[in-house]
Amino acid sequence: MKKLFPIFFSTLPLLAVSPTIYMAPPEATPKALNESLSKGEKTAVAKEAAQKGTSEMMIISPEGRAKDIEAAIAFLKKHAPSTKPSIKLTNGSILSGIINVNVMPGGTLLIIQIASLKRVQYQIEKIENIDTIMTNGT
Repeated sequence: MKKLFPIFFSTLPLLAVSPTIYMAPPEATPKALNESLSKGEKTAVAKEAAQKGTSEMMIISPEGRAKDIEAAIAFLKKHAPSTKPSIKLTNGSILSGIINVNVMPGGTLLIIQIASLKRVQYQIEKIENIDTIMTNGT
């Protein structure tokens, strides 16, 4: 026991001098960190998709897609006036004899005017239901 006391007393000053561990506070809040990561991830995904080509998914705003559909119908009516445009839906049905297409203010719905024998009919479709725009069912 007498031999342990000198060893204990000789190591005591070393323990007292040892530095304390200090942890710095995080530089950014978790919310800000998550936002910056999500922006970086979005950028990385966009770059990767651009490099890989057409096999990747492209993100398009609903308003932009609706305006494109409206413009495509107007283009077909102008450049092929003898034929009426048709729209093929994702469920396989075809809306033929389209007179006009209007976009709802939110940009996610289309109001389609269709010519029939009795009167003009209206059909409202979601833009995600539109598959193809064509003339004469082709």
